[in-house]
Amino acid sequence: MKCINCGTDNKLKDRTANQGRCIKCNHPFAFEPTTMSNVKITDPFFAKAIADISANNTLFFTPRQLLYLLDNRLRAKSFSGFIWLVPFLIFSFFTAISSYFITPFILSFISFIIFFKSSKSSKLNNKARQANARALQILGGIIIAGGILFSISVNSFAIFVIFISMGMLSIYLGTRQLGRIRLVTQELFFSQSQVKDWLDRWQQING
Repeated sequence: MKCINCGTDNKLKDRTANQGRCIKCNHPFAFEPTTMSNVKITDPFFAKAIADISANNTLFFTPRQLLYLLDNRLRAKSFSGFIWLVPFLIFSFFTAISSYFITPFILSFISFIIFFKSSKSSKLNNKARQANARALQILGGIIIAGGILFSISVNSFAIFVIFISMGMLSIYLGTRQLGRIRLVTQELFFSQSQVKDWLDRWQQING
């Protein structure tokens, strides 16, 4: 984590050995992300949030306003996306052979579960949930197309039925989730009292 005072990058062992201070300028760190359970906040991240919400210390803001800013930014960072699973799934259909039918099936199932759970997660914002619901629809199309090609190549009607059923279910649930996005209650990552404590500590350390 970089020191906001001198810009020195301090590794965990450096911060620990120096009692939570910068090894170069001895400036104390307000946050230690490795000890935080539900969120990981660093000094540079918090400093950037303070600078943005206050327009570089020219505007007044409340702890509640800071709470929503931090929550939105951490929520956006927490959604890395799982679209990278799609090319792996396509690749599995075209490289699998009859004896390895389980490979595309497992990848399809894992992708299905991830997209579906993310599409209704209260930890994500509406945009992220919507992206996962659409990914679920796209996944359904890939499963159907890949399943047809794969079942023809191995001449198996049972495999055809399995993948068609899974693909149709994926499309159906993705479409349904798109209509239910705004019905999901969005949880905050932390409380207003936590933000107030962080802000008090920050002002005490950095003035």
